Amino acid sequence: METLGKKIQKAREKAEMSQRKLGILLGVSDKTISSYESGRSFPSLEILERISEILNKPIEYFISSSKEIHIEQNLEK
Repeated sequence: METLGKKIQKAREKAEMSQRKLGILLGVSDKTISSYESGRSFPSLEILERISEILNKPIEYFISSSKEIHIEQNLEK
């Protein structure tokens, strides 16, 4: 199961964006982005909403777990 930090990193890399660029757009340092991605700290809901907008991903992508998605898919069968 991917962590929030790994999901942020994966979406950022898919958008071909550096930690520095994402940090500038969010008004935080690249060290803060690194901290989010490594799981040492977590973004506030406001920052997470902005990450979602910038990286063009629904906020559910970042906050839902693959386990929840797997359960939902089984229930639909």
